Amino acid sequence: MKLRSVRFKVSVLYTSVLGAILLVYSLMLYFNLGYSLSRAIDSDLRKKVLEIEETTNLYSQAFDTTEEKDVVSVRRALHINEMADREAFQWPSVRKIDQSWRYRIQALGIKHDYVVVYSSSGEVLETSQNVDEELLPILKALFHTTLKGKTTIRDFDSKEYRLRIITHPLYRGANIRYIFQIATPTEAHQLLLKTKMRLILISIPVFLLFTSFLGSFFVLRVFDPVMEITRAARQISYRDMGKRVELKHADDEIKSLVDAFNDMIWRLEKSFRHIDDFSSNVAHELKTPLAIIRGELEVSLRKERTAGEYQKSIGIAIEEVQRVLKTINDLLLLAKLDYRTEVFAFEPVELNEFMQEIYEQSKLIAAGKKIEIGIKAAEQPLTINANKLHLRRLFFNLIDNAIKFTPREGKVEIALERRHKEARVSVRDTGVGIPAEDLPRIFERFFHVDRTNEAPSTNGLGLSIVQSIAKIHNGVVNVESEPGKGTVFTVSLPLL
Repeated sequence: MKLRSVRFKVSVLYTSVLGAILLVYSLMLYFNLGYSLSRAIDSDLRKKVLEIEETTNLYSQAFDTTEEKDVVSVRRALHINEMADREAFQWPSVRKIDQSWRYRIQALGIKHDYVVVYSSSGEVLETSQNVDEELLPILKALFHTTLKGKTTIRDFDSKEYRLRIITHPLYRGANIRYIFQIATPTEAHQLLLKTKMRLILISIPVFLLFTSFLGSFFVLRVFDPVMEITRAARQISYRDMGKRVELKHADDEIKSLVDAFNDMIWRLEKSFRHIDDFSSNVAHELKTPLAIIRGELEVSLRKERTAGEYQKSIGIAIEEVQRVLKTINDLLLLAKLDYRTEVFAFEPVELNEFMQEIYEQSKLIAAGKKIEIGIKAAEQPLTINANKLHLRRLFFNLIDNAIKFTPREGKVEIALERRHKEARVSVRDTGVGIPAEDLPRIFERFFHVDRTNEAPSTNGLGLSIVQSIAKIHNGVVNVESEPGKGTVFTVSLPLL
């Protein structure tokens, strides 16, 4: 796997995110376990100290209420197995307490704890059997640093001992009677936490190693269609653009990518065909006038000619040069309209006034063929955002076409109207019309329709320019035609 590949980066990202999630989750479980264990230990300590307190009170009530008997009660609670066989305490009430207390000691696990009983002045009255000479000073020192009169719980850690210690006062009235100190070992709990941490540190890397391979496999499966697109792209050239990516099973996102890729190839194929056709048409359009110019010049050079003959040849050559220049200028304009629309300045234009000016100028063009031209303005103002220069070229091209392909003494009518949020301008003529099979192609560049023998030849770019200008104004051009009856071009432009 390459380090700079998307597959590697996705795998690393996937593994890193998963590792972070696992680490955070495991630490949460670890600390939650530690907290739960600590709460459980504290709860057990409180139960134990209350049980010792209650049992001590029971023994004290069974024996007597003197101070001496209180000490005996404490000792019996801590050393029940030693005291039970003594004759002095074989009373039925004491034996009943003994029996119950032995069961509770077993259930609570008090025999594993370290218990010290202090007097109200802090003197050690009694200790459990497992409190040795090494531990007692430690517990006494901790006792003296404890807030007196309140139940407190604290930890003690050393090399020899790990303890959780509770200090609890037993009151008689408003005075402290005894102070119980119970220390329970926490080595088992610490061992459990260490085992849990060791399991986390071992399991997470192993799990991540496994999931990284699994994730890499799935990433490879996900990127299979991308590799298929890559292979298809390498096989495509301008000579053979028929290759397409076909995937039977793919996710929606990949399928969308494949569809977009295939659509792009289709558009490129269409564009290459258009470029080929365009290049052929340009060559054809320029070849004819250049051939005429060359022919005229060659004829003029074959022998001596009169001044009139030379003038005629030069005049023909100039006309053809002008035709070539017009074709080139139109092509440059189309390129600008298609690829540099940002250079056009737009301003609010009121169409009724704008088309009135065009109508006045068009009457001069129509007068030569005695064509009647009229205009029907809209009943309300029609303001659009437009570039006046190119909008004028659009409508002049349509009107000029209508005049060219309308027989003498025909009619051309310009009509404006409002339709919802659009302004519509239609140019209707009474010419010979356009065949139905040619209508889909009339906006193609260099496409000619021979509608009348009287019409002068054109370069086939006029309607392409009309459509491009309409597009930069967010408008559309529609055409309706019936051979023998005439043609209607309708331009729809959004109102400002």
